[in-house]
Amino acid sequence: AAKDLVRAQNDFRTLNLSTHENASVTAQAQSLTHKTLGTTIAGNIRLIQDLHTAFGDLHHAIEAAPSFAKYEATVRMALGKGATDGLVNAAAKALEHRGGGVINNTAMFEKELAMMSQVQLASRGRVSPKDYLAASQTGKISYMMLAPDYLYGAFAGLMSMDKGGNKSGTAMMTGFSSLIGGHMDRKAKGFLTE
Repeated sequence: AAKDLVRAQNDFRTLNLSTHENASVTAQAQSLTHKTLGTTIAGNIRLIQDLHTAFGDLHHAIEAAPSFAKYEATVRMALGKGATDGLVNAAAKALEHRGGGVINNTAMFEKELAMMSQVQLASRGRVSPKDYLAASQTGKISYMMLAPDYLYGAFAGLMSMDKGGNKSGTAMMTGFSSLIGGHMDRKAKGFLTE
């Protein structure tokens, strides 16, 4: 465990942050370990590093770390260690792609992270943050504009049926651009009007 901690600290130092910032990350990692069952100091340092990579902002990474530590620990316990591979980075990027209304609003950010975790746990890992990230990359602005209840409800079901977020995101963007661009035929417009 001591070797793993030193390795995690050395990996974090490659970000070339100040000594004070490195110390604050270690302090936050230690604090999280005491508050969150199933986490380690080294694991929490890696978690903060993943969040820093996703957000590009250490302050935001440290601020979001407690929620992500609970999320990652819960998924590890419920679905196994393999289910957490790339989880933090994918979830952070997928939430970031929801736009300023989510990423700059702590309450909305926490709400959507909780909803994303509920989808992953309820689907037994069939729908994961990686699917949301893929949907955000192919769905673009349509993904950003979806209501949270739809995104983490019916849309999660679509991603499960499509076996991932790429196809669902593309379909959503196609429908969105047809609706906004006015490219729908009369039959489709009539259906939407009803």
